[in-house]
Amino acid sequence: MNRPTQPLPLQIVRPPGRRFEAGRLIFAQGEIVHSLHMVHAGMVRLVVHTLDGRTGVLEVLGAGDVFGETAVLGPMPSPVEARAATECRVALVQRAAWLPDVTERLAERLARASQSLSAALVLDAPARLERLLLDLADRHGTPVRGGVRIDLPLTQSELAAMIGVSRETVNRTVGGLVARGRLQVQGRRYMVLDAWARLYAAS
Repeated sequence: MNRPTQPLPLQIVRPPGRRFEAGRLIFAQGEIVHSLHMVHAGMVRLVVHTLDGRTGVLEVLGAGDVFGETAVLGPMPSPVEARAATECRVALVQRAAWLPDVTERLAERLARASQSLSAALVLDAPARLERLLLDLADRHGTPVRGGVRIDLPLTQSELAAMIGVSRETVNRTVGGLVARGRLQVQGRRYMVLDAWARLYAAS
């Protein structure tokens, strides 16, 4: 398991932060973003909308993650939409704190993005979904009896948008994982079972 990201020290954010209900827009794609943002509690979804009307979920961020990085380069339109995935609290990061603390957080996000791109190039659709579920359990999961519960409620369409496949592919793959005893599903909640997590850790 990766170590959980710790929130930045309070002295380098502008407390107490703003509360957003699940589904509320934080900033829109194309909106000028003037400050870096930090997820203080809850989860935030970064989404991109294409000119042909498609929507892709780029990443789900949790406590300690930083976004709105275009503010580092100056007043620029955001290439993504940021929306509360769950009820969350988002703080603005003081400009004086951008280096070195924030640089490390942004580098972590860039590394995850590079890994996702590499996976998209070399893995087939079922393998990409398996990798996504394990990553979500790693970064946004809570250990429970028998496995790790992903705390973010997700539809199959949202999972499909995160890896660029059809909902039908997600449905088939999830069904196969359940049949093999690797995953449990209750509505929009997913639990990675211990046996699968141990197999992944050993690989």
